[in-house]
Amino acid sequence: MISAEFRRSIVEFLRVLGDATRLEVLDILKDNELPSSKIQRKLSRSQSTTSKHLNMLLDNNLINFEKRGNIKYYKLNRNINIENLLTQINSIVTTINKEKLKDIRDVDIIDTLS
Repeated sequence: MISAEFRRSIVEFLRVLGDATRLEVLDILKDNELPSSKIQRKLSRSQSTTSKHLNMLLDNNLINFEKRGNIKYYKLNRNINIENLLTQINSIVTTINKEKLKDIRDVDIIDTLS
């Protein structure tokens, strides 16, 4: 049985991943190390919004940064293998969506034949 504390940790982690902007940041950083200004431009979001999302990802160890002079270059935390997790989630969501579409088609066929 999963402890209440562990369950809370899972929920918090999923909340971090459950935001479209943060998922977009992870996708942007998949093959890149970028400063926040470039991430901000790619997101088309304000500096404060971009900073908020970067900090949440940093706080949850999904990304890290390397400081070069005065500029922080953000990158995925390769120790976590977040890309693999996101690929698995995508596969699950795709399967669920296919099943929903099949159910909708089956209902439509039954309605048409009735």
